[in-house]
Amino acid sequence: MFKSKILPVLVCTVIGSLVLGIAPVFAQECPPEHEMVPVTIDIKPGGYPNPINPNSAGLTPVALLGSATFDVASVDTGTVTFHPMGRCEQAVPPKRLAFTDVNNDGYTDILFHFKTRDVGFQPGDTAACLHGTLLETGEHFCGHDDIVIVGR
Repeated sequence: MFKSKILPVLVCTVIGSLVLGIAPVFAQECPPEHEMVPVTIDIKPGGYPNPINPNSAGLTPVALLGSATFDVASVDTGTVTFHPMGRCEQAVPPKRLAFTDVNNDGYTDILFHFKTRDVGFQPGDTAACLHGTLLETGEHFCGHDDIVIVGR
C-alpha cells in the first residue's frame, strides 16, 4: 500500500522536472559541526569583505587553502559544493577548478569557481560554506568565509 502511493508521486516529480528542463532537488542536511574537518577558505581571494551580487551572471571564486596540516590533494573534488551558510539544500558543485598557490604561501590550494546565480544568495546572507569529503578517509570537511550581499 505504501509503495503504491509513493511511486507515482516520485515518477511524476521526476518526469515533470525533466519536461520542465529542471533537475529535481532533494534536500540534504548539513552535517553536525563536530563531525567535520575544519578547513580554511577564501571567497574572492585577496579581497575583503567579499561582495556578492546574487544577480551576477558570472562566477564566484572560492579558494580551498592548503597548509602544513592540510594537503588539498586529499580532497575528493567531485564531492565539493558551495552554499549560503545554513542552507545546505542549496549546495551547488563548481563549474571549474584549478590547483594553484592562491595566497603565495608555498602550499598548493584549489581554486573553485561557482555560478553565482546558482548558489542562491539572498539579502541578509553574511557567510557561505564550502563542503566536501576527503579521498582516503571519507571524512567530511567544511570551511566558511564572510560575504556581503550587494546589488538589488
